[in-house]
Amino acid sequence: MKPGETKRFDPILPVAIELSQEHSLLCLDEFQVTDIADAMILKHLFAGLFGEGVVLIATSNRPPDDLYKGGLQRSNFVPFITQLKSNCDVLNLDSPKDYRMDGIASDQVYHLTTKAGTEEMMEKIFIEQAADRADVPVSDVKEECMKLRVLGRDIVVRRCFGRVAIFTFDELCSQPVGAVDYLEICKHFDVVLLTNIPQMNIFKKTEARRFIILIDTLYDGKVGLIMSAASPIHQLFVKPSKRDKQLVLQSESIILDDLKIKQDDESLDLNVFSGEEEEFAFERAQSRLNEMQSKEFWQEHKQLRNSK
Repeated sequence: MKPGETKRFDPILPVAIELSQEHSLLCLDEFQVTDIADAMILKHLFAGLFGEGVVLIATSNRPPDDLYKGGLQRSNFVPFITQLKSNCDVLNLDSPKDYRMDGIASDQVYHLTTKAGTEEMMEKIFIEQAADRADVPVSDVKEECMKLRVLGRDIVVRRCFGRVAIFTFDELCSQPVGAVDYLEICKHFDVVLLTNIPQMNIFKKTEARRFIILIDTLYDGKVGLIMSAASPIHQLFVKPSKRDKQLVLQSESIILDDLKIKQDDESLDLNVFSGEEEEFAFERAQSRLNEMQSKEFWQEHKQLRNSK
């Protein structure tokens, strides 16, 4: 080190060392990388973990070579992929069959807002579910408003009764909420009704991402989900056209200039502009939503609730 120079401090390495002192095996489900910040943190974190001899077991919907595919400044992340492959054996467990599609669908949990009477139907279901969960007559169901305290702030549940709550899409997906908020909702409610889900596209990527996280959280928590939406499940996310991508590219010109990225056709394939990551994630969410509609899922949900 030259005189006058200061050594750069790596805040991630101490975290890796501390983790390795507590754990020799790290198991991760649904391993994915979706933004440049996560990509850079993972690169340094796992370099430290592997250096300390920690063993990693992970599942992912993408092979290592496709991690952070189409991401901004992906070239800075690629060395981590080489490191990951050199420290882990990659096993392909892909199946040509999606077993979540085998369940017998219930016609009571997914309703189209394009059909007359859907709003009234959702209100009726809310009352019936609330009465059933609380084991009281329908006439005894009185809507309540409650606040859930999360990390020093409140999540307002405007309509609930007992272990059943009803939310609009805007309340859970258009507001600054995330996984920790959804986990808190899962702790308090056995059944969630989500109304007025719109079709989503590249211009609603933030809402789409929150919706996917919400579905994942409710699925893992075995929470019953009843929805009303503008379209069938397989049409909820609209694939962007080239013109859509160009419009997003133009709206993000400041980011492009800062990163010295040209506004050309090649840039249209970057995840931040293409919507490919959301489209990929939506395919998995669609599979989970299909399972969550099945009678088998609701039977398992009921058994879990009765065992509490």
